[in-house]
Amino acid sequence: MKHIFLQIQEKLGEVSALKYIDKDWNQLKFEQPPVKWPCALIDVKNISYSQMGQLWQMAEADVEITVANVRLVNSSQVHSSRADSYSVFDIMDGIHNKLHGWHGMGFSRLIRTNTAKVYTDKSAEVYTMTYHTSWRVEGTNRDMEKVQVTPRVLAELE
Repeated sequence: MKHIFLQIQEKLGEVSALKYIDKDWNQLKFEQPPVKWPCALIDVKNISYSQMGQLWQMAEADVEITVANVRLVNSSQVHSSRADSYSVFDIMDGIHNKLHGWHGMGFSRLIRTNTAKVYTDKSAEVYTMTYHTSWRVEGTNRDMEKVQVTPRVLAELE
C-alpha cells in the first residue's frame, strides 16, 4: 500500500498548480489547516481482498484524492474576474489528466469512479475524486510445508 501512495504523490507533483500534496490525516479539519493552497490529499477507501491460491490475494481499492482551494475571488455573475473563482475545476482537470488511466509499479491503471463536493464550514472549496485500482498481495506461505510428490504414470496398452 505504501508504494502506491508514494507513486501517486509523486505523479501529483506533476500538477504545477498544486502547492501541497500529502497523505490525508485530516489536515482540513484543523481550525487553521496546516496546508498550502491549493492542495491534494491522498487516502484509500474500501479495500477488498479475494483469494488467488497459495495465500496470494487480489486487492481492490478506491483511492481518494481530496482537492481543496481557499476561496479568494467572488464568483457572482456580475463580478468581472468570476472565472478565477472556478480554478479548483482546472486543478481537478489537471489531476484527472495525470491519474486517469495511469499506473505505477505494482498496481493496475487508476480509473476514475466518482467526484463529489465536500461541504465544509471554512472558506475552502473541497472536492473528492475517487479512482479504482487493484494489485496482487504476495502470500507469505508460512506454516505451509512443501511436499515432494513423485509422479506416477499409468498407461494401458492394447
